[in-house]
Amino acid sequence: MGQQQLLLVILVTIVVGVAAVVAINTFSNSSENANQDAVRNDLGAIALSSQAYYMRPSMLGGGDKSFTGFTFEGIAFPGLVPEGAEDLVISNENGTYTITSAAGNELVIEGNPAQSNDVLLVATINPNEYSIEVTDADSGS
Repeated sequence: MGQQQLLLVILVTIVVGVAAVVAINTFSNSSENANQDAVRNDLGAIALSSQAYYMRPSMLGGGDKSFTGFTFEGIAFPGLVPEGAEDLVISNENGTYTITSAAGNELVIEGNPAQSNDVLLVATINPNEYSIEVTDADSGS
C-alpha cells in the first residue's frame, strides 16, 4: 500500500506541475493579446482625433484639409512625449506611437505594444477611413 501512495503522490505532483506551466503560458499569451488590443484601440482613437484635426480650419488649430505637419500636440491623446523626442512620438502604458508619415491626405502611425517587441501595429489614416495592420516588427512588413 505504501508504494501505491508514493506513486500517486508523484503522479499528482507531475500533473499539477504541468497544469501550472500551461496556466502560466496561457496567461502570458492573453496578456500580450490584451496589450495589442489596447494599442489597436489607442490607434483608433488617434485616427478619429486626427480626422477631426484634418477637417478643422487652420485658424482653429486644425490641418485645414491636410495632414501635413500633423503632430500629437494637435490632438487630445493621453500620453507623454519621451524626453528628447519631438512631438512625433508619444507613449502611454499601452505602448509607444510614432508618426512615420504626415503628408497631404494620408497619415501613417506605428504603434509598438509595451509588452511585445516582435509585433508592430501600423495605422494608415485617410480623411474618411483608417485601417490598422499588424506586422512583424523585425521585418517591418
